[in-house]
This record gives sequence, structure tokens and C-alpha cells, in this order.
Amino acid sequence: MRAGPARAGCTATAVVGLRRHCTSGEQGDKEMFYRVLASETGDRPEARRLAEDLIRWHDEMVLHERQVKHADTQDICSPECPHGEAVRLWRDAKRIFGAAADRLAYLRRCARINHSRRVA
Repeated sequence: MRAGPARAGCTATAVVGLRRHCTSGEQGDKEMFYRVLASETGDRPEARRLAEDLIRWHDEMVLHERQVKHADTQDICSPECPHGEAVRLWRDAKRIFGAAADRLAYLRRCARINHSRRVA
């Protein structure tokens, strides 16, 4: 991931707070969680696609958080960082999963961090 224009609010402190969701050994559980959620909400093709998008995004977000945590600078987000995609995925999750989307606390937090910042 290349560093781009810094974004206010995407700091190591903000991102480290999100890491509580991801603990070691959670990879398979995370994938199963998203797939089960899609199944529980009707197992429609769009729900399955969203689950796969969430699995991919989740992996990218965890990697991004690690990069921010270990970066020399406090603001390393670029316009392509996973925070930006979180807003779209959260919107899609609410539309496709309905009330069950409330179980996606990690996605919701990431979307809120993006929503509260501006490109510098």
C-alpha cells in the first residue's frame, strides 16, 4: 500500500482501537462469520458477494492497521486505504443484511472513522 495524502483522524491511535476486534487465530472464524451472516439473511447472491467482499476488506483493513501502527508518521492513509471502502460496505451491509448488519461492529467503526475525516 503506497502512502498518499494524509487524512486527519486516521492515526495510529484511532486505528489501534479498532484492532480489539481482530485477535490471532481468528482468520477462519472471521470468514465463517461473514458467510453465516449472508446465509442467515436469505443466502441471496448479493448477500454471498457482500460476504466475500467483507472477507477481502477485513484482511486489507487488518493489514492497514498494522502498517499504521508501525509507521513513522501518525497519518499514513491514502485515498485508497480500506477506510474509504468501509463506508460503501457499511451502506451495502445495512441494505442487504438489514438489522443483522448491526453485528458488524468492526465495519461500522471503520466506516465512522472514515466519515469523520477529510483528505488533507
